[in-house]
Amino acid sequence: MTTNGNTEFDLHVFKRRASGQQADRYTIGIWERTYQRAICHDACIDVALAAIRNENGESRPYSTRATP
Repeated sequence: MTTNGNTEFDLHVFKRRASGQQADRYTIGIWERTYQRAICHDACIDVALAAIRNENGESRPYSTRATP
């Protein structure tokens, strides 16, 4: 967090193409100095976006489980 209250994230997003009728899956990591911390793994887009919101301290009524 910066001194003015703004937050900056270094994100790494991996999108896995799903086969057939399934939706694509996402793994998101946040860089913290010299290592990367996963905030979601192999999740649908709604769960992946909720993980980013949770990391930012915003609470939303979305599930954080890995499958829809």
